[in-house]
Amino acid sequence: MTEPSNLGIFNMLASVPIRTPPANRLQKPKTMKAKVNPFRSPAISGAAFLFACFSMLSPSARATDQLWTGLAGDQNVNTAGNWAAAPDLFSFSPIVFGSGVVNGTVQLQPWVTSQGVTVTSGCTTAITLNGAFFLNAAGGPIVLDAGGADLTMNADWMTGWGDISMNVGAGRTLTFNGAVGMKGGWAAGAGFIKNGEGKAVLNAGPVTTAFSSTTDGYYTGPTSINAGTLSVAYNGSGNGGIGTLPVGSSITVSSGATLLASGFNCLGYQSTHAGDLLTVNQGGSLTIDAGQVASMPYALNIVGGTIASVDGGDPTLGTLYYQSTQGTFTSA
Repeated sequence: MTEPSNLGIFNMLASVPIRTPPANRLQKPKTMKAKVNPFRSPAISGAAFLFACFSMLSPSARATDQLWTGLAGDQNVNTAGNWAAAPDLFSFSPIVFGSGVVNGTVQLQPWVTSQGVTVTSGCTTAITLNGAFFLNAAGGPIVLDAGGADLTMNADWMTGWGDISMNVGAGRTLTFNGAVGMKGGWAAGAGFIKNGEGKAVLNAGPVTTAFSSTTDGYYTGPTSINAGTLSVAYNGSGNGGIGTLPVGSSITVSSGATLLASGFNCLGYQSTHAGDLLTVNQGGSLTIDAGQVASMPYALNIVGGTIASVDGGDPTLGTLYYQSTQGTFTSA
């Protein structure tokens, strides 16, 4: 049986008949509570309607994975011949790159949606996503299997609701050349989560505007580096000293994970992050890449973790410029 689309589900719900007793049937008077059909009531708010729609995007209501092949050769996301089956690019379905990929470059069009992107272990062709932005939902992660190919995101990765999440397998690299942030008018409060033993690279600065009902914004939840390496490279001189990660997001580096500062002043400088905390837990590392100089505007808390830099004793690495620290330095 073909799984119904989300629009089909909405139409089914909206068309359910409302039963009323025959006019000639006598009934005892009784008090009844008013019931509102959210798909009929003109008084329901837009936000409530969107919430009702989003809550229906459960695994049982979503379409199946959409498999990209690139067989048509024009790289256009709207060309049906580039997919294993005709795509529905507005259904928040997972997009998958597997063993059938022959052309891994995808040219996105506005308002292409997903609930995560996966590059499977069977994919041997590097994947590149170009375009304006990619709208993701419900925290659907970017997954790179250890045995698969790397992924380069040249488009902005915007979350509609849910965290900005990724699981990068060992030996794999996920590169963001576009910004990451929250899509205006959707849900707020997203965080950033890096899982997996591989590397994620942020070459762009964050979205610079605050999130609102009409404006895309930087994410405001915590930045969690749970495994592998998160490399930050955007020069803070390009956005007033903010650097690669947004103001208002505290950073936690967990055991076995590394925050790699791989660009000049990529963590920002002066007082931009004075209210934000950078915590390096035991077994975690803050590493300054070779030849780089990073300032430290965060309140830095080393909880048994390490700082790997020239001034930390490793002459092959870069320098952490403590004199620019605006917050506090603590070590447990």
